[in-house]
Amino acid sequence: MNGQQCEIGIMQWYRIGDRERVERTVDDMRALGVRHLRTGLSWADWEYEEGRRWIQWYVPYLADAGLKILACLMFTPPHLGFEKGVNSPPRDYRRFWEFTDESLQSLHDAIDSVELWNEHSLTTDWNRRYDPHGAIFTEMVRGASAVAHSYNKKTVLGGMNHLDFEWFGSLCERGILENIDVVGHHGLRGTWSEHSEGYLPPPWRMRLDLIDYFIRRYAPEGRKIWITETGYSTWDHKLPDREERQVLTMRETLQIPAERAYWYSLYDLPDHCRTLREATCNWRDPTQFGYGLKTADFKPKLLWELWSSGGLDAILDYSFEENAA
Repeated sequence: MNGQQCEIGIMQWYRIGDRERVERTVDDMRALGVRHLRTGLSWADWEYEEGRRWIQWYVPYLADAGLKILACLMFTPPHLGFEKGVNSPPRDYRRFWEFTDESLQSLHDAIDSVELWNEHSLTTDWNRRYDPHGAIFTEMVRGASAVAHSYNKKTVLGGMNHLDFEWFGSLCERGILENIDVVGHHGLRGTWSEHSEGYLPPPWRMRLDLIDYFIRRYAPEGRKIWITETGYSTWDHKLPDREERQVLTMRETLQIPAERAYWYSLYDLPDHCRTLREATCNWRDPTQFGYGLKTADFKPKLLWELWSSGGLDAILDYSFEENAA
């Protein structure tokens, strides 16, 4: 990016009926001076009346407050998949095209950009048992991205988490980049997704260069790359410097050689929440509950205090040595 700072957005999920978090988001985004917000738009929720009404309220509410919404369309309705999990590929991928069309017709002015699926390289989000080489996923995304373009929306291919280039290469060979403007990528530093089973993530520039290799091979005209999810979880209370580590991760994020990065998230998850990983794999992942700039009951962490009081410069200028106990 020629030495320029990566533009920062925020990512936040909202559960049906959680108006307080939606309303707090507006004030907190203003306090941070951030306009770009990534949030989920659940296909599974859209299929029934309460879920659709919720989406039709909170997305326009956030957009009317001046936020630019990157809407991540995801989650197969259980009755439309090969099995009941929201990570199942749909039996008829054209139903996802219809959902994309219906949601954009309803929310057109509220959505700035459309992201198609989330972490498709993980079984928790896309069950490859029914789509081992990505044929269903590719056709689903190709059609949905064409629909999004018909509404003049920028299209983002949902970010991989692990760098699974056998999977990504198969998608590219099948033409998934045809109607895609931006390729997303995820990296949650220091947590399960990057350090499980001894896996050590490569530096950001190496990751993005590898992604760009596939882009140049299969889309020579080029595609932008966004980090659509990054952050650091402060869940482990055995680490006394966990909040300082979160600050350090944001400092690293600001130097990522990408146009934009979305920080996960504004708020920790409440302990009672049932996560996607828990629903699809029967595994309660403790790291998922601590990514927020604030706790689940809205108490600020160190990163929030620095950012809200002094902007991103305060994060870059923070001295870990001077503030050591």
